[in-house]
Amino acid sequence: MTILEELTEILNLNENEEEYELGDEIDKICNVYGVTLVIDAAYRILSNSCLKKNWYDCITVIFFIVSDGKKFSFSKTLLIARLYLCLENTEDNNEEDWDNLVWSIVSALKNIPYTSYWDPLEDSVIKKTMKYLKKNSVTIDNCLDKLSCSTTLN
Repeated sequence: MTILEELTEILNLNENEEEYELGDEIDKICNVYGVTLVIDAAYRILSNSCLKKNWYDCITVIFFIVSDGKKFSFSKTLLIARLYLCLENTEDNNEEDWDNLVWSIVSALKNIPYTSYWDPLEDSVIKKTMKYLKKNSVTIDNCLDKLSCSTTLN
C-alpha cells in the first residue's frame, strides 16, 4: 500500500467511523513514512481539485502534524499558499471553520500568535507563490498513484 493509499484510508475512516482517533492514525503513518512524506501526500491531495470534498479532512491531518510540533522539510511558503488556494476554492458552507483551521496551521508554521494581524494574503512571497501555483496548475492525477478524478476518497 502506498502512502497516498494509506492516507486515503485514514481520511475515509475519519469520515465514516464514530470512534476513530485521527491523531493516533496520523502518528502511526508518520512513524512508518516520516512526517515530510505525509505532508507531501497531503499536499498532493490538496493540489487535486477532483479531491476537493476531502480537503478539509486533509487539512486537519496537516493541523495535527503542525500542532504536535512535528518537524518536516517541506516548504512552509508552498504549504501556506496551497492552503489559502484551497480556502479560496472551497465550496463548503463552513467557511469560518476552514479559515480558523488554516489560520491555526499558518500561525504555527510562521511562529506567530493566533491573534496576530499578519495577513498571508498581503504577504508578497505568499502572493507570488499563490500566483505561480494558479498559473502553473497542472493536473497531478498521475502523481497520485491510483487516485484520479474519477476516484473520490469516500
